[in-house]
Amino acid sequence: MEKEKIILDCTCGGRTIWFDKNHPQAVYTDIRSAARGIDPQRPNFHVCPDAIMDYRSMEYEDNTFRLVVWDPPHLKDISE
Repeated sequence: MEKEKIILDCTCGGRTIWFDKNHPQAVYTDIRSAARGIDPQRPNFHVCPDAIMDYRSMEYEDNTFRLVVWDPPHLKDISE
């Protein structure tokens, strides 16, 4: 991993909490990847993490990041 990556967003989803959705110092992970249009209310919404992994079993060593953002999943199912 690049040295300048000091932020981990371990449940990034659609990166909705970010002003800069491609912050150069952040690594975005999520348990899934999903194409645009998965939410009929937000047709441009998509999930595109840098790495797919479960936050309950991270592949990073302790103290790898200076900041960890954890925005827990809010929805059980967004299917029709």
